Amino acid sequence: MDTLTQVHIYLGESTDKLSVRPQSVDDIALAQKHWREIDSHREEMQIKSHVLLRLGSILSSHAPATTEDTTGVLITVRSLEGRWTAFDDQMEAFSEMIVIQKASLKTRLEEQVMEQNQAIDKFIARWHALRPTELEHWDINSVNKAVAELNESNLLCPFQVAHQVDYIGGRPS
Repeated sequence: MDTLTQVHIYLGESTDKLSVRPQSVDDIALAQKHWREIDSHREEMQIKSHVLLRLGSILSSHAPATTEDTTGVLITVRSLEGRWTAFDDQMEAFSEMIVIQKASLKTRLEEQVMEQNQAIDKFIARWHALRPTELEHWDINSVNKAVAELNESNLLCPFQVAHQVDYIGGRPS
């Protein structure tokens, strides 16, 4: 594969990876891994690009003396400078976006934790208000009656006890 193709593939694939907005902790970790991989090859690709630009300027100075059409190659090589500028801007913007996404995700997770804590507090309050009395006898009828009372009180909803006990030992029927 020639150098020009390598640089174009690097810039294209890197731009694609940097344009993805991570939505979860795993996505952020993967995006940061991609960013490090891209950054690790960045200097090497920039050196190759600078060599191509120098070769392009040499070609353009000598091209008028030849019969070969070098216009396409020269346009492609000259477009590298603009692509590198856009790429550098995208690398910086990506880093900033990761910081923003982390903060956003942290806020969402904190809200979910607060909601779950409220649900737990609500359940505890309901449990204390509606909990069944201690069973005096552990026969099948007493246990089934206690399960029925739990179901009627809706105390364990959404953890509804759906089965009655068929024998002492606690196996659902």
